[in-house]
Amino acid sequence: MPIVNRWPAGSFCWFELTTTDLPAAVRFYTGLMGWAEHSSEMAPGQVYVVFRINGRDVAAAHGMFPGQAEGGARPNWMTYFSVDNVDEAAKRITELGGAIDFGPVDAHDLGRMAFARDPLGAPFALWQPRKHHGAQLTGERGTVAWTELATPDPTRAREFYSKLFGWGMHGGPSAAAEYTYLNNAGSDFGGMLKMGPEWEGVPSHWMNYLQVDDCYAIANRAKELGGSICVPPHPIPNVGLFSVLTDPQGAAFSIIAFAPKTEPAAA
Repeated sequence: MPIVNRWPAGSFCWFELTTTDLPAAVRFYTGLMGWAEHSSEMAPGQVYVVFRINGRDVAAAHGMFPGQAEGGARPNWMTYFSVDNVDEAAKRITELGGAIDFGPVDAHDLGRMAFARDPLGAPFALWQPRKHHGAQLTGERGTVAWTELATPDPTRAREFYSKLFGWGMHGGPSAAAEYTYLNNAGSDFGGMLKMGPEWEGVPSHWMNYLQVDDCYAIANRAKELGGSICVPPHPIPNVGLFSVLTDPQGAAFSIIAFAPKTEPAAA
């Protein structure tokens, strides 16, 4: 059980759902992933639900704030990246052609945060930890195993994120026509996928992959619980099976079941 006490700066660190029906979303994800829930008040009349595995935080959810839905906001999962200084990172985002939608602002004594968009419009969040460092578990069923940017202009996106976070980037084996692997603190943690004509109408976005044991079973279970299967279980050569799903309120996420590792044959 890989336990995380602190994420290096530039790492994916938190996975948070904003939804139009919090009780229904909690029922869906606890039923699908086996997550336990822990609720607290984030503001008067606003409940914040932390999802846990074996008592350790892995993700969270909250309802939309007044006016968000009327303003066109849709249920979504937000990807957070850890930074040492959120104010400096927010300033750097605007210098590099991105935008800050909210913040920086303190999240009580847990940390300091900001919501941003890259130059191609993909939303993401910054997190400067104080008492809470983000997800406390990785490499287990129900935890985020991979995060991936879909963008129409990988060249521009590579320039932006490498200058913002200092990520290393490299090519590698993939079924995608153009795929970039993202590396931070010596490890690959995600990728960047070029959006082709078949993505018409889909905005640039970050997608997170939850690790599961059986991709087919979880996809079918999501449908039974009122969700939808957007991309049926599909193989990734030498990696495993993935599927893209939406919850009953319309928030998209992916699941991935890794292929068993094979030991090299004895000489």
